[in-house]
Amino acid sequence: MTSRQRAILAIYVCAFGVGTACHVLDILRGGWLPYRTHALGLNLFWTALTFLDPLAILLLLYRRRAGLCLAVLIMLVDVGVNLGVGLDEYNRSSRFTMWGLYTQIPFAVFLWLTAPLMWAAPDTERVGGERRLG
Repeated sequence: MTSRQRAILAIYVCAFGVGTACHVLDILRGGWLPYRTHALGLNLFWTALTFLDPLAILLLLYRRRAGLCLAVLIMLVDVGVNLGVGLDEYNRSSRFTMWGLYTQIPFAVFLWLTAPLMWAAPDTERVGGERRLG
């Protein structure tokens, strides 16, 4: 893997790490299924990200192509859901509360633009004579 690909991978891991931390903090503050002001399906989806985000990190590190597929899927669905919820709230109340979109959308664009380069990276490499997944 090139140094550019390593840097991109580090950005992916950091972004999904921040997502994981945010959802864990929400659960610590609000209990299980903490997004009670929203429909149960949304609450379940956002809570599931507590587990899907770190799974994406593990897969990106150890099974890159599977991790890329999951990462792109997570971001596609998450941005779509959050944008839909945010616009609906804004239309009903003139308030926009989905501030996470200001970081999620640029990261999603970065992910989608860099995914082909990361897909081309070998899924395994040799380090110190040992075969290492990643």
